[in-house]
Amino acid sequence: MLIDQGKPDDAIKLLAAGTPGSFAGRYHEVHGDALYSKKDIPGAIAEYNAALGASNGGAEAAMLQLKLADLASNEKAKP
Repeated sequence: MLIDQGKPDDAIKLLAAGTPGSFAGRYHEVHGDALYSKKDIPGAIAEYNAALGASNGGAEAAMLQLKLADLASNEKAKP
């Protein structure tokens, strides 16, 4: 919600205040979303990869793979 409100720094601070526990995959994905909104593409990729490693597969993994593919295609499109 904070990311959608244009407050990615607040989202990152909130994430840093907690521990992901059994929600590690979702934690890393949201952290990646916050970094992406700040245009920190390498950071977003690292977080999405961490989320993918913590995922149980299925739809969650497929969504993360789409996000990673999108970032990779955007990086290749840069002049």
